[in-house]
Amino acid sequence: MFCCPVTPDEIARIIHKIPNNKAPGNDNINSKILKKVSDVIVGPLTYIFNLSFTTGVVPDLLKLK
Repeated sequence: MFCCPVTPDEIARIIHKIPNNKAPGNDNINSKILKKVSDVIVGPLTYIFNLSFTTGVVPDLLKLK
């Protein structure tokens, strides 16, 4: 494994630190909505990030261009 596993609490803290005045990204999801649904998406995000760390595979949509 290249990185330490992330925890759901760590991801939730990062989501809640996103400023509300930031413009939405390519997905058009603004930070206020992301914060409201964070309890639903934290589990799947944790799984995806940790799977990516253990396999070394990063989905193309998560890569910076």
